[in-house]
Amino acid sequence: MLDTAMECATFERNLLRDNEAKQLAEIKAKGMQVTLPNKKPFQDAVAPVYKEFESQFGKETIGRIMATDKGQKITKFREPYIES
Repeated sequence: MLDTAMECATFERNLLRDNEAKQLAEIKAKGMQVTLPNKKPFQDAVAPVYKEFESQFGKETIGRIMATDKGQKITKFREPYIES
């Protein structure tokens, strides 16, 4: 059941990302001015936090988190981190 939930989560995230891109293109085509924030200052400010948690969650997990912000497709969710 967990595998199915992970597949659904992956599908949903990618569907939302694709729909958002289509909707932005549609409203821009109709003349709406869309302003997107400059994420770079924030990304630079939080970079030390990623490094801090890399040892706890792993470089791969941190890389996957950062990749989602770059608009990359999610290929598969990992099992949730559950601290025992």
